[in-house]
Amino acid sequence: MEKCMDFVVEFESERLGYGRVVLDNSAKSGICRGVTAVVGNNGSGKSTLGNVIAKGRYAYGNRLKFADGVSRVKMLTFTDIHSFTGIDVQYYNQRMEATANEYVPSVGEIFKGKLESQDWKTYSEAFRLNNIEEKKINYLSSGELRKLLIINALCEKPDLLILDNPYIGLDARSRKDFDEAMKLLRDNGVSVVFLLCDAADVPEYVDSIIEMKDCRIGYPVSVSHRGHTEENW
Repeated sequence: MEKCMDFVVEFESERLGYGRVVLDNSAKSGICRGVTAVVGNNGSGKSTLGNVIAKGRYAYGNRLKFADGVSRVKMLTFTDIHSFTGIDVQYYNQRMEATANEYVPSVGEIFKGKLESQDWKTYSEAFRLNNIEEKKINYLSSGELRKLLIINALCEKPDLLILDNPYIGLDARSRKDFDEAMKLLRDNGVSVVFLLCDAADVPEYVDSIIEMKDCRIGYPVSVSHRGHTEENW
């Protein structure tokens, strides 16, 4: 395997900070074009790295160099549906009475005009998420909610999309649809970063892998698409 050199973002600071967490970047790492998997245990600093790229490029003394044409970065954590609905889905799942559900919005009510855009239609087809406009938000599966978040983010036309543990809660079919959509994004020039706790979740189509341990950022290593396992990283 070879070290990746085609960066969309280079980390120039030897230390990168966000909040109270400081990351060791003595390897002078960065994010390569295509699909990158950042792999590390809980507490290794993956989410902090994502926040540095998405929100902290000018804070805490961070120095990041973005490639030409890369300016829009979007990070999704999938931890809170409130980020675009303002609705407590868990609350409505616990109260299924008809009177309570009268006040639960549908997908169409939440996204309104966005559903008519060509981008929305294209991504919905890619994710196999069709004909859900009339469904109440509390009746959507975790996989459907996750797809909605991603489609909503993609309609903002990011150059770099960061996804924190995107496979959690996805069944085999949803995971397959998700992977096909991610490959389509890469082919359309959108770079994608997966922040993963489990090395077994690294998909076969990744272009590079960064290992993180104890808040130390490893250097990205290019990966062949002919197949890989954890042992041949």
